[in-house]
Order: sequence, then C-alpha cells, then structure tokens
Amino acid sequence: MPSPRPLPSQRVTYLIRVCETGTRWTSAANRFWLPRPNSQVPTVGRLDRLHTEIVTTPLAEYKTPSRRDLCGTVLWVVSPPQLGKLAQHVSSTSMTANGRILQLLAVDDVRVDAVLELAELGTLATIGNPEDMPRFRQLIDRHRARIGTYGK
Repeated sequence: MPSPRPLPSQRVTYLIRVCETGTRWTSAANRFWLPRPNSQVPTVGRLDRLHTEIVTTPLAEYKTPSRRDLCGTVLWVVSPPQLGKLAQHVSSTSMTANGRILQLLAVDDVRVDAVLELAELGTLATIGNPEDMPRFRQLIDRHRARIGTYGK
C-alpha cells in the first residue's frame, strides 16, 4: 500500500547513505550528487520540501531501514571479504524498500559473477570509480524528484 502524500509544509529527507569504511566514495557523493541551486533537475514533484543529506555508514553498522526511513539512495562500496554480509543487506533493503531506495554498487576489485549476483538481489547499477559518479547524477535526481512527489 503506498504511503500517504505529505502535507504541503512537510519536509522530506532524501538520504544518500554511502556504506564504506573510508571517505573516498562519500567525498565524491558530496561533490557530485548533492542538489545544486538553479540546476536542470527534473521538477516532477515539490522539491522545495525535499532535503538531501549524505551520511557514511560502515557495512558492519548498517541496519535495514524501517518503513519510516524509506527514502533515498544507498551506495554499497564492496570488497571481496564483505560479499556475504552485503548480499544480506541488499536483499533485505530490496524487500523492505519497495522502490523507494535506489541501490547502487561501487566495486573495488570484485569478481564479475559477484556483481551479477548482487544485481539480482536489487542493485540497479555498478560504479567502477568515484570519477564515474557524475554519470549517475540524473538517475539520482529523477529518483529524488519522484520521492518529492510521493513523499514519505
């Protein structure tokens, strides 16, 4: 059942969660994915009530979002030793989120078959380097606009 639309004055937080132990991908997300004033973002919804925030969460501390927190993007930064735990998180987030969380995968030296398995569980795209992140800006902006339309 879809969530009710927010009141016109209600602000919605669009959370971009970067699951990594360092800051490499979080720094790139801050540089490339935060909304810019006067940008050509698709204005499908009420973006004036949509606040975007980027946070870093180590994989060991990640918790599947509750129904109230379902709004945003998760960038999973994966290395080979974390594949099993990551697969559990991707799967549980996919089952809970119902399309309200966009899941992307950042890979550092991971086998192709592992990337394909994670895609089957719910990651939408794979990013090879932080320098490639601007190519995914439009995807995130459209998801943000859709969330701004339907609220939390």
